[in-house]
Amino acid sequence: MTATSDPVPVDLGALRRAAAPVVAWYEQFLVGQPMPLADLDEALTGLRALPPVSGRLGRALAVVAAGGRDATTEETIAALEFLRHSAGLRHVPPPAPPAAQPAVAPRRRRRRGRPWTQPPLPGIDRQ
Repeated sequence: MTATSDPVPVDLGALRRAAAPVVAWYEQFLVGQPMPLADLDEALTGLRALPPVSGRLGRALAVVAAGGRDATTEETIAALEFLRHSAGLRHVPPPAPPAAQPAVAPRRRRRRGRPWTQPPLPGIDRQ
């Protein structure tokens, strides 16, 4: 995958599906969890299958998809950080189904029957 300067529309859904496993792997690595490189290689297959993307995002995707082969360690980490902080590229687990949550009715508070009126504002005469 190489970056291109042509303004081609990007399928954001496909981009997120491809980048999310890589970002998830990287975040687990950052918290100190031992992450097998085979898992990273499997996660990178989605990025490698993407069509070229232009701009800074495309450059970051190209560096990460290549495994940092043609970049310094600092450039590779910067590319991973860019993907990690790009909107919508993180893996978001699906919400729990409603049936899994306990069905507890909220308690209703009784209101007192006092009438309420707004006091007149200063300078406004009632007619």
